[in-house]
Amino acid sequence: TGVLPLVVRTVLPWFAVAGAGACNVALIRRNELVTGVNVTNKEGLVYGKSIAAGQTGLAKCAMARVLWNTPIMVLPPLVMNAIGPRIHNPRLRLATHIGVIAAVLYNFV
Repeated sequence: TGVLPLVVRTVLPWFAVAGAGACNVALIRRNELVTGVNVTNKEGLVYGKSIAAGQTGLAKCAMARVLWNTPIMVLPPLVMNAIGPRIHNPRLRLATHIGVIAAVLYNFV
């Protein structure tokens, strides 16, 4: 019954999923961090390997995984906390939950 429990219930699952996604990228593609990625021109001729390009690519991929999870993990709990107490019928509340999640999925995925 306060702001802190809502924030913890909303942010903690998002943090876990976003952190797991970022760690997954780093672990699966760690070879790119160590040895780098091939740098090529438009014709596909390889100039060499770049560790900095590998690090930049992995950082961007990890950030994308964090951002992709944000709308679906954060918005439905916030919206349902705002309108949920006003809905007393359990079936209507379930339909509203499904509708909010569907709307977020439709708009952000």
